[in-house]
Amino acid sequence: MSMEASRPDAGEARSAGATSLAGSVSALLALLVIGCMLLVALEALFAVPLLSILTLWPDAGAAATVAGAVMVCAGIFAAVLLPRLAGSWLASVTDLIKAPPLRAWLLGMLLLGLVLRLVWVSVFPSVPASDGATYLQLAQSLASGEPYETAGTRAYWPPGYPLLLTPVVAIAGTASWGYIGLNLVLFAFSVAGAYVLGARALGSETVGRLAALLVAVWPNLVMMSSVPAKELVIVALIPWWLVAVMAVDHHGPSERSIAWRSMLGAGTLGGAAALVQPSLLLLPAVLILYDLLARRGFWCLSARLGVLLLCMALVIVPWTARNYAVFGEVVPISTNGGSNLYRANNPLATGGYVAQGEVDVESLPELESSSRGFELAVDWIVNHPTAFLELAVWKQVLFLGDDANGAYESLKRGGGTDSTATYALAKAAANAAWLGAWVLLLLLLFRRLPLRLDGFSPPLLTLFGTFLYLWALHSVFESGGRYHVPALIPLLICTGAGVVDAASRAKRLVGESDNRERPAPVLGELALFTVAGAIATLLQFVILILLSTRGGVPVVLASTIGYAAAAGLNYLLNYHLTFRASRAHGSSATRFAMVVLTGIGLNALLMALLTGIVGAPYLPAQAVTVVLVFIWNFAAHRAWSFQSGSGASVARRVQ
Repeated sequence: MSMEASRPDAGEARSAGATSLAGSVSALLALLVIGCMLLVALEALFAVPLLSILTLWPDAGAAATVAGAVMVCAGIFAAVLLPRLAGSWLASVTDLIKAPPLRAWLLGMLLLGLVLRLVWVSVFPSVPASDGATYLQLAQSLASGEPYETAGTRAYWPPGYPLLLTPVVAIAGTASWGYIGLNLVLFAFSVAGAYVLGARALGSETVGRLAALLVAVWPNLVMMSSVPAKELVIVALIPWWLVAVMAVDHHGPSERSIAWRSMLGAGTLGGAAALVQPSLLLLPAVLILYDLLARRGFWCLSARLGVLLLCMALVIVPWTARNYAVFGEVVPISTNGGSNLYRANNPLATGGYVAQGEVDVESLPELESSSRGFELAVDWIVNHPTAFLELAVWKQVLFLGDDANGAYESLKRGGGTDSTATYALAKAAANAAWLGAWVLLLLLLFRRLPLRLDGFSPPLLTLFGTFLYLWALHSVFESGGRYHVPALIPLLICTGAGVVDAASRAKRLVGESDNRERPAPVLGELALFTVAGAIATLLQFVILILLSTRGGVPVVLASTIGYAAAAGLNYLLNYHLTFRASRAHGSSATRFAMVVLTGIGLNALLMALLTGIVGAPYLPAQAVTVVLVFIWNFAAHRAWSFQSGSGASVARRVQ
């Protein structure tokens, strides 16, 4: 009797022990991921100014280091103070984002992104170069029934992107509208994936909406739309892969079959991603991370991983069979791994691309080049651990220090512009957005760290882990800003979560201030005025660009026409949304028109001054003009055109 009674106790003890072990593993992994992500955020803030200054002045090492340190301090202060200084503004923005019906919002983001990309492609037409040109040539060979071969290699280049391009090239040839059209389709999948992943992973529709907005307007992604880029394929695939991996959490125990179907989808998408970028062959490590964080049992994790790997193999095996027929040896996807590893780890390595290492393995036969490259790379790493670690840190700087690959590929390498100022402005805009994303991610970390591990759900940590996977990988292999692009959407979702956290903090502060004076309405009104102005400004830029580049209209006149058209839209948005004016339209419109006429004069005067006398390019000149006229408009409209009220309505909106 006593023995029988002891059996359940022993079983319960084993179960409790397994649960305790799973909890310990989960907690340790969570701490590791959080610590690494905090390190990466600080690295990114340091790397951007460091790399920017060294690119312009290679000998300015000390100044670049100081600039990086200053940026780290500024980023930390911004992350800490942002909820108090701009929290009400962010609260108003999030309220605006939540207001439209979901379908209308997603359609709007799709249209916004398409317009931005079409304008970019129209103004800065580019020609394929380097990798993009090679992939197009391989796709053309496949479309023509010729062997998959270039420069004497038959499997050096991974086949995923050329296979996707093949039907496009069969229809459009190498004309730019073919691959640009494909880029726009990939963008649509990216926007949808960003919303679904953000809403599901973090349980917040607002985060999903913000993620869709960020993907639509993200400078680097917009700039990449004019060139053939395999990174855009991965950008579209990764969020859907993560949705499939995490789908099990959104179904009850009786719906386990849906989880397995999700694994089938994850395996298929993972195999496709690996064919495009073989470095993603190890992406299932992210699934292992997720299941361990979620404290899944060993057998559940093993079964899910097994299904995923099997489906990946089924996608990849046909190409592996083709390689076996060509080489008589097993080559899973491509033959470039060994040579790439060696070029990134040898006495001549710089962290980025180099044509060859100390030993020219590139001149060897294809398979021998790969195997010899692996041998030499491993030998150098083992015998030079200090140099390897120093190089790994510099690779991290290259990985995190620039998010303007689209500007480089489309404007400089692709010949989109001859203007150094335009290229510099494009890079600055892209990297400013990149820095802002890391400040918001720091805010997210700082806001949730006091909650300990309760503030970091397994899905959120898995989003971190996806970015960390590429960061770690390219600490060993060749590095550069373009290598983080595939994980942009997980990072942007975390950025959106930072915005929502700051907004919720601001609302809490307002809710706790019942016995204190209400904050002035200026921040809330400025937030709404900024949104209305951004929409109108987008219209102005579209008109300016199309009239000046396609219609032959002089720049000053085109800018003036765009400003006038945008003013009408701006009036309606500000009357009904920003200031909620009670004054009759006749009076408000008259005053608004007087302010606008003054603004038109300022706009024309400043554009004439900057483009005619200073000699600045018209787009940077327009950007400076927009900022100055914006300040005038807000002050005049708030004080006179609409006469802002007591602020009660704004306080209600913030709450």
